[in-house]
Amino acid sequence: MDTDEFIVPISEDSIPKILKEFEYAPGVEVNWLLYGSSGELKQREGLVIERFKNHSLPSFEVNKNVKTICNPRTVLQASVHVHKYFGHLKSVNTDHKENDIMFLEREACFKNIRINHYFTRSFEEYMNKRKSGVATHQNPNYRNEKTFIIQDKNDIFDPIMDKYIPIIKKIY
Repeated sequence: MDTDEFIVPISEDSIPKILKEFEYAPGVEVNWLLYGSSGELKQREGLVIERFKNHSLPSFEVNKNVKTICNPRTVLQASVHVHKYFGHLKSVNTDHKENDIMFLEREACFKNIRINHYFTRSFEEYMNKRKSGVATHQNPNYRNEKTFIIQDKNDIFDPIMDKYIPIIKKIY
């Protein structure tokens, strides 16, 4: 997981309860749901989950990206997004369907669990983020203003993270 990604339980109140349903699988591929800037240009105080509540349409192409929660004892070869498993085992999506094709070639699935990906945040934060570079891309122009415009999707207001705000603020 990256620092701008948050695993969100949908069908239960905790991630362990959901993962219990997937113990049979070597891995479960969890789709991103891309969150935008919510129209914010400047960085301001507050939690990311408190400030950014608008996300893309689920059908947005970028949401096909996944991160895999896996049983490490079944992994033959690990990767950033998906893994290869011993004995040709296959991971499943969050609706328990076996993954027969690569994640970028199939429809995103948001049943049971998802990853809220706060890629852009405010424009100012995005521009500051690009100064740090990207571990997986050598292209220095990977994070440019055009990428911000393409990725800054605010189609649906979704307060799903509101219930975590008081808990986090109490701890920190």
